Amino acid sequence: MKNKGYEFILLVVTAFWGLSFLLTKDVLGELSLFNFLALRFGIAFIFSSIVFFKSMCEIDKATIKYGISIGVILFLSFVFQTLGISYISASKVAFITGLSVVIVPMISAIILKRKLSISVWIGAIFAIVGLGLMTLEGETWNISVGEIYALLGAIFFALYVVLVEIYTKKVNSVNFAILQLAIVSLFSFAISILTESVRLPHKSASWVGLMVLALLCTSGAYIAQNVLQNYVSASKTAIIFSTEPVFAGIFGMLIWKEILTTNAILGGALIFIGMLVVEVGSDIYLKFSKNSSNQLS
Repeated sequence: MKNKGYEFILLVVTAFWGLSFLLTKDVLGELSLFNFLALRFGIAFIFSSIVFFKSMCEIDKATIKYGISIGVILFLSFVFQTLGISYISASKVAFITGLSVVIVPMISAIILKRKLSISVWIGAIFAIVGLGLMTLEGETWNISVGEIYALLGAIFFALYVVLVEIYTKKVNSVNFAILQLAIVSLFSFAISILTESVRLPHKSASWVGLMVLALLCTSGAYIAQNVLQNYVSASKTAIIFSTEPVFAGIFGMLIWKEILTTNAILGGALIFIGMLVVEVGSDIYLKFSKNSSNQLS
């Protein structure tokens, strides 16, 4: 029963991530892109550092080395994702971002020399057809710049997930995650100073959105994920996280009155099915491989 409680908390975390796409679009109405990212990740970094102050005092060179390199990948992921939200609906960006679940095993196959299971290929077909439907307008395909940005964000996030799997085993995972928040904030501040007018939000609604994004969707989510994944398997966690675009779509329709076309709804559904096929199928494949190995040994 304990695990069910942990899984529910992860589901709540995922709901906040779904909400983050809509909150981001709102705050971007007042702040420029890099100014927004600098504040979101800066606040998240300060809060996380206070919570894990003792741990951060013991940060080592390896954590700094890997944290900086992975932080750059995370920075690129959020830049492209946020750019996408600037051009197209937050719900559509959420579903395209969900493609990272399908992309992860493909990047793993290249970097970690892992074999692709049949479920990955089936899931990829569902996802590609779904993406095609989402970009279909009338009888012609029209891929917008926002959709390209969102897709690039999904690719960089998939790369980020694979690299974190490699490096988090070599360092303190909490310090590793917090340092990445600092890197995203520093890079964003630097670019914002050079290209934008750096300022704080004036509207109270923007401040509320920014604080929810920083404290709950970024800092809180990182802390919860690091702690709870000690009790919930990676496969179950991935399936729970795959509901993120569903939450984004629900919040978009109920609160922000975002209207998705029939093609967008069908495309999003196919992408979601593709994500589940990859995660559930990969879990079954791993169990089958382990059983086969045990029988042969």
